[in-house]
Amino acid sequence: MEESVIVSENCNYEWQVFDKSSILEHIKEEQARRDETVEKWKQLYFAIKVELDDLIQRTHQEERLCWKSKEEEILLELKVEQRAKEEQIEFLQAKLDSMKQQECKREREIDILRQSLRIMSHRKKALHRGHDRHHQSSPASSWKLKKVGKVNKKLKKFEKSD
Repeated sequence: MEESVIVSENCNYEWQVFDKSSILEHIKEEQARRDETVEKWKQLYFAIKVELDDLIQRTHQEERLCWKSKEEEILLELKVEQRAKEEQIEFLQAKLDSMKQQECKREREIDILRQSLRIMSHRKKALHRGHDRHHQSSPASSWKLKKVGKVNKKLKKFEKSD
């Protein structure tokens, strides 16, 4: 005799009798469907995970590329700024050299004026000594005195500008 099991369906109090082998077969089918569904979900999960990992990796690479691009842009700006500063330094160096040359010329002119003043002063003293002896003034000596006065004015002007 086959073993039978009584199962209730939908609470209708309808009793059906199933044999054990059909119940086991039914359970195996349900288990197979569950396993198949679980397998499909696993595959879906892994596919999503792979896609997300890939997306995350690409995002990081794009961020690195973006940072690299920004770094290159900043580097280019810094190079342009450096070149501008180098040009400014060259300009200022040329201006400084020009000012040094002007200073040398001015010092040379002042030295020449001082030497001229000494020479004129020496001649003036010599003329005064000669004038005191002879008590007469020549037109050349008055011209020399005027020249000494002009040289003195120029010398004072140069000394004030320093």
